[in-house]
Amino acid sequence: MNPELIIITILIVYIGFTHYQLYKKNQLIEDILKKQDSLESILSKESIARIVKKVKESQKLPQAKPNKIFEDNIQNFILMDEETEVLFVHYTRNEDIAQKICDEGFIFVDSFHKTAERVTSDRLDFVYKHHLRSQFGKYVVIIAIGKELYNHYQNIIKQSNKVLTVEQIISKKQESNEDSDEVFWLPNGFIKGYVNSESGEIHINNSFNPKFNSPDFKTNLIRL
Repeated sequence: MNPELIIITILIVYIGFTHYQLYKKNQLIEDILKKQDSLESILSKESIARIVKKVKESQKLPQAKPNKIFEDNIQNFILMDEETEVLFVHYTRNEDIAQKICDEGFIFVDSFHKTAERVTSDRLDFVYKHHLRSQFGKYVVIIAIGKELYNHYQNIIKQSNKVLTVEQIISKKQESNEDSDEVFWLPNGFIKGYVNSESGEIHINNSFNPKFNSPDFKTNLIRL
């Protein structure tokens, strides 16, 4: 066969193959452009904006409630007499309950420390305990017992074989509840007042007397 004819035939086949590849690429590009046009028609700028807005709204975290309990005046009210008082806080959702505790005293079942948390001027410790207890409410009742009184009964307990707490000794034992749990009433003299941790409002208990001592406390030592 004529060599020139062979070369021409090869060139024709190559050119045909090249055109076929270009045709396929053009078809692919046209398909992509068509899909893009279709997508743009579906997702107009307005619809894209709506979708973005919905995504952002779904990702929004709930706004943190205001918290003023760490402001200086609140901290001073709670902790200012730490050197002479043993301090505790109790959280409640209901302001009426906080006021009732101020008026009538603090009732606890079995263990005082189930619902009352001891606090000190250690700020990190206070922050931790606040966030631990704040789920129970924004009203923080402050309980303060004179250290001299507290240490006196604590030393007596240490020297005895009785399983007691100071809080049980300085409280009046009530009748057991329906579950046969022991119920105690801590006098309102040991209630300093309460604060609204969100608004920062302070309510002082006019009956507050951290040195309050009663002959009943010695009787409780014998009876309990």
